[in-house]
Amino acid sequence: MKKRVLRFESLEDRQLLAVTAGLEAAAALPAPTQAAPPGYQVGDVYIASTMDADGDGFIGPSELSYMSYAWFSTKDTENWNPASDIDGDGFVGPGDHAHLSTYWFQTNEALPENTKSFAIYPSDLQNWALFGNQISKISARGGTLSIDARTGALEAVCDYDGFSENLRVTADFKATAASFKGGLELAVSDTGHRYYAELQSDRVYLYYVGNNEQMTLLDGALCSFSVNQTYTIWGQVSGGKVSFGVGDNTLLTYNDTRLSGGWVGFYASSGAVSFSNISVEANPAAASAPTNRVGDVIVHADIVRNGQPVANPVTTYEIYPSDTQYWYLFGDKISKVTARNGSLTIDGRSGALEAVCDYDAFPEDLRVSATFRSTDSTVSFQAGIELAVQDSGARYFAEFRNTAVTLYYVSEGESFTVLASANYSLAHNQSYTVWAQIVDGQVACGVGDAVQVAANDTRLTRGMVGFYGGAGNTVFSNIQITPDPSKVVVPDPTPTPTPVSNPEQVVWDYFVAKIGNLYGVAGLMGNLNAESGGFRANNLQNSYERSLGMSDDEYTAAVDNGSYTNFVHDSAGYGIAQWTFWSRKEALLNFARQQGKSIGDLYMQLDYLWYELSVKYSTLATRLKNAASIREASDVILLQFERPADQSEAAQIRRASYGQAIYNRHVA
Repeated sequence: MKKRVLRFESLEDRQLLAVTAGLEAAAALPAPTQAAPPGYQVGDVYIASTMDADGDGFIGPSELSYMSYAWFSTKDTENWNPASDIDGDGFVGPGDHAHLSTYWFQTNEALPENTKSFAIYPSDLQNWALFGNQISKISARGGTLSIDARTGALEAVCDYDGFSENLRVTADFKATAASFKGGLELAVSDTGHRYYAELQSDRVYLYYVGNNEQMTLLDGALCSFSVNQTYTIWGQVSGGKVSFGVGDNTLLTYNDTRLSGGWVGFYASSGAVSFSNISVEANPAAASAPTNRVGDVIVHADIVRNGQPVANPVTTYEIYPSDTQYWYLFGDKISKVTARNGSLTIDGRSGALEAVCDYDAFPEDLRVSATFRSTDSTVSFQAGIELAVQDSGARYFAEFRNTAVTLYYVSEGESFTVLASANYSLAHNQSYTVWAQIVDGQVACGVGDAVQVAANDTRLTRGMVGFYGGAGNTVFSNIQITPDPSKVVVPDPTPTPTPVSNPEQVVWDYFVAKIGNLYGVAGLMGNLNAESGGFRANNLQNSYERSLGMSDDEYTAAVDNGSYTNFVHDSAGYGIAQWTFWSRKEALLNFARQQGKSIGDLYMQLDYLWYELSVKYSTLATRLKNAASIREASDVILLQFERPADQSEAAQIRRASYGQAIYNRHVA
């Protein structure tokens, strides 16, 4: 294997070769008499001229000396010097002396274009032949080949020694202008035929360039290149295949045997680009193009159709397969999903992302487990496992957050319905074994060996499985997909209200323990009695029983089992406090599900009511504890907490009387 890294350093022999702008070879130049013309550095584009006989970049006495030696010579005479035949008539004489006089004491930049040739001042590689209209826009300093093509296409081609059929070129690529087209050239022949991998801001095209610069589009791939960011790119001709890639990923591979050996080059037709750390490897050990590694994200896009670019290609993304099927990726920033060393990382900090696996023979009973970890402690995370994912997008979703585990049914319109939820603390930078499964119509998820939430739901049985990141940076590793798992004992997925034989006594005892002041307890309970019709925790506002066509028990059961999904926004009063406003009903529903309780459970409602009074309306709890009469406590709850439509004096007296009756029953 022969490999040379192209560092722009001077040669000991200081030889310069040059090629004219265009495609015609220049006449051989005399060897320079010094390390470099004055003012030139290693890596500069050096402008040579056939008039500059001694190669010092300047027309002066040396050229006159050369001309004097060759005076009156022709091609057949011994003292002939083609560099002194300035007018090209095959004879060194007065005409040539006149031209020399015209450009006396001029530098090469000012000499006639047809006498000029261009080269990059020598390095430890072969000479670069330069082509284009504004050669001065190419430079090679500090190990970096820069091509500024904003005023026209430019090309630098190297006649690399020993170019064989199997050859690989690698370079660090950077675009320094927002709109650009540039890249690698492979197998460049004397005729100009070549393979060309052209990079643009969001894609790569592979061309075959033939006669008269006719470009045939072979293939294309989507790949984003940000301005002023460095990417390691490579191109390779090997075994009748032309390949191009970025980093360790192969983006394009095309079977084509028209070219094998030749030169290598770098090209830009617009924008400004640079190439550094250039490496040319002949006869590489790996003759075939590198393959994608297990876990790589690969992009599929139909961006070339019938030999023409497709303006708006349809793009799909996959994680290269492991011992499961492909992972298909969805979201706005697919590059934020990676799969390396057995770990699937989803960075959802800039938008939700999803990786779905079309697992073969997905059975009804299936379990997915993984080691889960959140790696960014500065933000809350939201991530989880998806089960029974349909082509329509419908699915079950087991979501893990910092403080809770929630099980959702997601409809094809991306409407989320909570099936069950439980409080559970998950710390940052700590690993947990999380799982989700479908067994006999029950959907469940948990952490470790414990079941956190479960629900009976038979809308979905079969489908795909997936992982989701909606916020934070999360990692899933040790992923296992197990068909027909052993059944996990799960709690009753549909809670029912706890039976209560004497609800008034339960409420009295509860608030006596919380408030202590019997006037405050009685004033509060008089209002609750008026709202709920006797402390009925499952009480649905009477007018909505008619409009919804459901009794108290039917409404409660439908909310608990998920068949009724408009509890939050239906504006129906419910429960012992007749919660009506949507934000309070939503908080009540979440509170119930976090505890795994029925929405109509009296004990749950008492806990939530005390939470409201002591936290959200903390001044009310203080006033109940300090109330000097039942009427005072009753008015506080009526006017500042319940706030019914009727807040008249008569209503105040009536509610206080309910509290007095309750007081009399329990205190007497």
